[in-house]
Amino acid sequence: MTDRDPGIAPVVAYERAALDQYLAASAEARVRLTRDLVEAQTRLARARAAVDAHRLLADLATAAVDDVTRSRRRLGTVAALLAAPLAASTEPVR
Repeated sequence: MTDRDPGIAPVVAYERAALDQYLAASAEARVRLTRDLVEAQTRLARARAAVDAHRLLADLATAAVDDVTRSRRRLGTVAALLAAPLAASTEPVR
């Protein structure tokens, strides 16, 4: 049995070489993680730009389809108006 107070934790000491090695490894890890973070942020920015471009192109395609649909309806109405007098004035084909 020891005379230590059970409420006091023992002091842990490390050799200077071990501490220096830990600090060097920590610095290397920080550099690597910082580089990885910058690369990830760059990839994220590129991905977001691609998604935005895709959304823009999808919106443009949808608008083009809507324009074509409206034009077809308008042209169908115009064609029907132009053909109605002709159909009424001609005799049926035998």
